[in-house]
Amino acid sequence: MLPRALILWLVPLLGLAFTPPPQEILSRMETTLRNSAPLVVDIIREDPEGTVIREHSMRIPAESREDLGVNPGQAISFSLFTLPKDEIIHGLGSLFSAGVPVSLVRIRESVCYYLDGGRERLWLRKKDFVPLKAEILSPDGARITCVYLDFISLSEHLRYPARTEVYRDDIIVFVERVVSPPGDTEQP
Repeated sequence: MLPRALILWLVPLLGLAFTPPPQEILSRMETTLRNSAPLVVDIIREDPEGTVIREHSMRIPAESREDLGVNPGQAISFSLFTLPKDEIIHGLGSLFSAGVPVSLVRIRESVCYYLDGGRERLWLRKKDFVPLKAEILSPDGARITCVYLDFISLSEHLRYPARTEVYRDDIIVFVERVVSPPGDTEQP
């Protein structure tokens, strides 16, 4: 009787401990972020003091790297994650390597999958596979960290960060903001 009770108690706990492999997590992220008709939004990049550095429009979900509007060496634009998975591999290749460890961590009261590819790290909210934070190691050895904040609904199926803070070795470099959520800007 005691062994049976012990097994009944342990089996549900083992189910809770299951963590999907990184390829499955990244496939679910792709499905979540590409489940929307294409939209165009206006983005402003500001320095830490609030001075506008650049204004541009961005297509979301992105179809090619040209749609991103940012140099991946400077930052990981959230729109990078809306690319088809085959395109994401070019920017975040180490996350797609075999043996990438996956763990669970908490960021801003959300449980996240943490994927550590060494050169690239990614935190995806567990409940919907939306990135909350990403890091890359730049060619000169600096750690570039992007924190995605204040998510807004761009469409019925797509939430996007209204604000992205970009840090270089823990010092804020710039902030990107969505300044005009789409209205009737759907693209064919």
